[in-house]
Amino acid sequence: MPVIDQSLLSQDSRENVPAPRLPKASSGPGVRPILIKPIPKFPEVILYDQLDNPGTISWVSQEFPDMPDFTAFLADDFVVPGGQSWQVTEVHAQGAYFNGPGPANNFNVFFYQDSGGLPGTNVSTRTAQPYVDSGGVFEVFLTVPVTLAPGTYWVSVQAHMIFDPNGQWGWTERTVQANSPAAWQNPAGGFGVCPTWDVRTTCLGASAATDQMFRLIGTAGPPPTPTATPRSRPTPRTLPTPLPRP
Repeated sequence: MPVIDQSLLSQDSRENVPAPRLPKASSGPGVRPILIKPIPKFPEVILYDQLDNPGTISWVSQEFPDMPDFTAFLADDFVVPGGQSWQVTEVHAQGAYFNGPGPANNFNVFFYQDSGGLPGTNVSTRTAQPYVDSGGVFEVFLTVPVTLAPGTYWVSVQAHMIFDPNGQWGWTERTVQANSPAAWQNPAGGFGVCPTWDVRTTCLGASAATDQMFRLIGTAGPPPTPTATPRSRPTPRTLPTPLPRP
């Protein structure tokens, strides 16, 4: 006999009383939206773009102040090409509210180094960042830009929002995969899977859409020139003045 997750039902049929409303892992299948992509303001440019080919499901990536056991992180990777240095000023992520009306208070953004196809060492954290919802594209503005040297990185976009009564925010999947598939974690274990980073489809179930919808905005230039460390000079020795020979 299959096991039914009562938390996903609106009513407990055994006792005919409302079941407790709990966070869900995803929004469930929806309709692919028609996106109007925001245009960067000069001198900023599009540094990286995965804001295309949207899927139909949005997967939870949220800090729950009132239910911290369910706080979850979703991340996707990108590459800073060799010979460049990026100053990231905005992160745009397509998403949706579900299990409640929203809105989010603000967003957290994390950048990680790549570690074997999953997020590794955290290289930058920006919490409580302001945002604008432009028709389902959540434009998050970094109050302090993030500088990235050439290499492979992961970005995690996470809504900060109470579950009761606002509900959940999910990051929309992308049907075309670039680099490694998206990764997910739920450190405190409320969802019962993936307390550490693992592939999203491994954590939350198979999906043909294995990436996330996002775009990075900012400026690009050459890598910073290493600063030469001045070498200390040895202190000259003072030799004694020779005495005149008799």
